[in-house]
Amino acid sequence: MDFYNEKGQRIGELEWYRGEQWLVKYVKTDKHMIRKPYGAWATDAGHLALLREAGAVGIILVVDGKRAMTARVSIIEERGFRLNRGHGDQIGLMGREWETLQGATPERAEVSPAPPPGIQGAFDL
Repeated sequence: MDFYNEKGQRIGELEWYRGEQWLVKYVKTDKHMIRKPYGAWATDAGHLALLREAGAVGIILVVDGKRAMTARVSIIEERGFRLNRGHGDQIGLMGREWETLQGATPERAEVSPAPPPGIQGAFDL
């Protein structure tokens, strides 16, 4: 399932990671990281409800193609902050709240609505 921003641009898709579905977004620090407050990352506010409806648990950010970080929907809702800086209503989450995936590889894998039996998700080692 693809996710789009309010301008109709594709921003990510659902993928499987360790038996759970996540929204995977490929982002660039210089373009997507929030500067004030410094180090935060945002997602469209409406995407959290869509994630819950789809049975997904959170967001994986692949940052600059080098590292991957996760945040569960519950953490974003609990610790996030609302903002709108011309890109629609968003929820920001400070960088310290995202968990770094140790050893995860950010390479793309074929996306499927459900993982085939015995096949791991795109980020599983």
